[in-house]
Amino acid sequence: HAPPVPPSADEVAEATRKAGASEAAAQRASRERNVTMVIDVANSTTRAALVQSGGFFSRNMSCQLATAGENSSSNATDNTTDHTTNSEYADDASHGGGEQA
Repeated sequence: HAPPVPPSADEVAEATRKAGASEAAAQRASRERNVTMVIDVANSTTRAALVQSGGFFSRNMSCQLATAGENSSSNATDNTTDHTTNSEYADDASHGGGEQA
């Protein structure tokens, strides 16, 4: 059997709005869907294509654990692999009203 057809970016945005998320969240979900690579076969050829297009995840973790009472976002180092910013989530309650999880 073939896998189901993934939703389009417009369908993802509509489902996000329907779930009660903000317009900014719906637009972000749509952008993420547009850059998501969908594969229907997992094999060495597919894996090689994924590596060619994006490489591997870094094995170097450069995160620091916040101590009790400290805001974890203030302890983040500048060389993490997470490129999101708190401002992206400022109007999205699903992400803690502006703080990253």
